[in-house]
Amino acid sequence: MKHILIITEDVVKIQSFTGILGKAYSRFYLFWLKYNLSIRVWWWKHFYRVSVLTSDCFNLNRSNANYYSWELSRINYADKRLSYWQETNQILSDIKSKSPEFFQESGIDITQVFKTRLCTNLAYDYLVYDQLYKKICQRLQPDKVIYLNPLSWINRWLLFWLLEREYRLKLKRFLLSSHDPNKVGEYENAVLLSLDFFRHKKTLEPIFLALAKTKYTPIYVTDSLLASFLPKSQVLAKEYLKQTQTILKNFFHPLKPMIVYNLVLSRLYLQAAQNLFLKLKPKCLIVVSDLRNLETSLCLVAGKNKVRSVMVSPNTLLDLAEINTYNTTDFVALPGQFIKDKLIKQGVASEKLTVVGDLQTLNPPQLTKKQVYELLGIKDLTKKLILLISFRPNWLIPLAEKQKFLEWSVRTANKFPDAVLVIKPHPTEKRYRILAELKAMQLNEAIVANNQKLELVDLLNAAAVVVQTWSMTVFEAVTLNRPVICLNPFKKNYDFFLPVIKQGGAVEVTSQKELAYWLKVFLGDRQLIKQQLTKAQKAIVDFIWPPDGQAVQRVLKLLE
Repeated sequence: MKHILIITEDVVKIQSFTGILGKAYSRFYLFWLKYNLSIRVWWWKHFYRVSVLTSDCFNLNRSNANYYSWELSRINYADKRLSYWQETNQILSDIKSKSPEFFQESGIDITQVFKTRLCTNLAYDYLVYDQLYKKICQRLQPDKVIYLNPLSWINRWLLFWLLEREYRLKLKRFLLSSHDPNKVGEYENAVLLSLDFFRHKKTLEPIFLALAKTKYTPIYVTDSLLASFLPKSQVLAKEYLKQTQTILKNFFHPLKPMIVYNLVLSRLYLQAAQNLFLKLKPKCLIVVSDLRNLETSLCLVAGKNKVRSVMVSPNTLLDLAEINTYNTTDFVALPGQFIKDKLIKQGVASEKLTVVGDLQTLNPPQLTKKQVYELLGIKDLTKKLILLISFRPNWLIPLAEKQKFLEWSVRTANKFPDAVLVIKPHPTEKRYRILAELKAMQLNEAIVANNQKLELVDLLNAAAVVVQTWSMTVFEAVTLNRPVICLNPFKKNYDFFLPVIKQGGAVEVTSQKELAYWLKVFLGDRQLIKQQLTKAQKAIVDFIWPPDGQAVQRVLKLLE
């Protein structure tokens, strides 16, 4: 019998729709897609052997069902790194050919500000899926392939509109901030620290405090501060947006809103950055990454003005597709040898790279266990805290997997009357949404921490054990002598994402029974806790240098 493969859309983005209308449409679309899929499977099985590639939420219970998150977890993303960049550069080359002079700002190619972000979106939203389709077709060798995407035009319109709204709001925030009076004075030996994401302060704060004790004057540069250096941005934005829309009138792409608004924002950021450099005449620039508009524009202007720049990366690993190039600054400070070796293999000059250790470990807990418990509403200080690291569902860990992760964790933790489960939301995750998820699943026995009141380091310090999927929290937890359990309900290759697991950095479990066993161990068996922590601390050495209090001093040497 001939073989047919039915491929549906991956609904992970549609599942993330919020609000009454968003949730209603999501539920309707999932029902409609599953109904259409069921009808087609029933029809085609009379003539073909049927295989399906679909989202995990449908749970078809068929031996020939293939699920996106499982299949996506088996792809070597980095293998196609160069092709992702070739596609990105081709798109940028095509649009720049329409009006080359428009894409220059004071001698700087404005597309350099956002090209890494564009490449990331292209890779993970589109190119990876193309890679998957080719791979699964090669494996299954179907005689016929059907792409099933009912209401596709509505989905494309919604995703296009949401993307446009996201970047329209980014532009609006910049313009509103540009109206604020610029209160920055003139300083001698200014060092700029790009603070474009609140999590980056954990990395930058130790450097800031150390610089304040030297001849240098450290200054945090936020998006709002930078915007204040371009008070006429309202007029410029209107002009640039009109020009961009005219130039790209006949350009069609799902990521067009991102490109259009980033072209406008890039010119504004670069002009504001140039004004900032002219006023402050900084001696050095420190950034944490090479992705967001603030850090990339500051790096480009620093290069133009021959100002020394250093990237102080907290990353112990490269992203799955290894897209970030780490080439926007003169030097790069890294937490461990593992990522340095990876970057050298990728082609980054070894003389640019220096292992300094993890600066985040220099931020000690600010609260006592009693204070943490009070903020969480836990009255019994004798109870041991099980800290669950939450996450936002994505194409690799979809909603179905998160729900299983939460269900197993909450129900298993309830078996330990001397412990309490506390859920730490992801930094980009809303607390009320986790509460709503728990309520919908009838899981009412967990406490959800408030990110606005409790830092991760304080929660880790108060915890007895940490439960996660493949979060980078494992490194911070082990550094603070907290054992980590990686819960893998769908039995994926988590080691592919987080190689420290296989080396002993965490205990991996794939069932509730295993989870219950290791929770019992880590809540009471001091000898086994000590053994696991010894093993884990050896495992993370390649990823993070053992803390010795000298990480900041190594960074300061790069400024000289």
